[in-house]
Amino acid sequence: MPYNIGDWNAQDRLDTDEASDALVAWLQTDNLDAAVITQAVKDNGNTQKLDALKDRLRGIGYHMHIAAYQDTDDRPDKHGLAMVVRLDKLVDGIDGIQELHLGAHPDQRKKNLGRVALHAVLGDPVTDPATHINLFGIHLDDRLEANRLSQQASLLQVIHGLNHERVVIAGDMNAMHPQGLKAAAFRASGFAVSRFAPAEPGREPQKIMSRQGIEWVGRRIVSLLQRLGQMASSAVMPQFEHEHFRDLDEQHRNTMYFGPFMLRRLHLGFLSLGQIGIDAIPVAQLEHILVGEGLEGTVQVQEPLVSGSKRLNGSHRRLVATVGDKTPAPAKS
Repeated sequence: MPYNIGDWNAQDRLDTDEASDALVAWLQTDNLDAAVITQAVKDNGNTQKLDALKDRLRGIGYHMHIAAYQDTDDRPDKHGLAMVVRLDKLVDGIDGIQELHLGAHPDQRKKNLGRVALHAVLGDPVTDPATHINLFGIHLDDRLEANRLSQQASLLQVIHGLNHERVVIAGDMNAMHPQGLKAAAFRASGFAVSRFAPAEPGREPQKIMSRQGIEWVGRRIVSLLQRLGQMASSAVMPQFEHEHFRDLDEQHRNTMYFGPFMLRRLHLGFLSLGQIGIDAIPVAQLEHILVGEGLEGTVQVQEPLVSGSKRLNGSHRRLVATVGDKTPAPAKS
């Protein structure tokens, strides 16, 4: 104690040489005990490069576990969730990172979307119960509030089974704190466009500069505004607060940015007028590191990772938190 915890939405690039180099440098530079990496890879990723990365991490004292999201709907995009933990912090070694299923189980076809989460115990709750923590890595659904709430309810059920014992939750929660002008603006814009595109568009058409392509881009933009509106009115963060979890970033700084990288993901890269910055327009706080009762800490919002002289552009910022025991209030004289 204390523990250094990182959080990063890798946007499906963990199986690239640049991201592997940057991850190793990040772990060592910030002396991380654990990192949650959401949207780590697309589909199953490049297994050869991921195996090489796992070996490389083991060589510097870390273990990485990657789990498929196992989304229980028919969406075309598939991702993986990763957690990296120091081996000397895992009581059960490489078996110390466990998979959980939030919401509907993969064997079931329910209305609400099921998705995987990861749980690791850092430190030994038996020999040193005063210093261990339960770390949960999550990536709540980005499309429907009902899915987020179902996944959150499953997570809280597991946490209740642990009696809320020394819990840290990190990840992309696709939910904002509802207070403030920015959240209100997103709610208004989401409501304004809600009647135009009721469904998320499928995979992009082959020709963007066509009627079909233009319609697809329009639906994609409207869908994004709808989803941001839902995230701004989400009950997820108030529910965590009701369960006595505290966001370490009390300033609610932006973790998602808009710029060239996001335009390329929307297939609108041709609209980037030169280099307007590395996804320089702040959008919202979607990544969070939360601590339960008895814990406190501080958090930094960091710029995109760097591999050598190359910056890994992306629309999400990293978080690095230092978590420790809450300092008791001084006794009244």
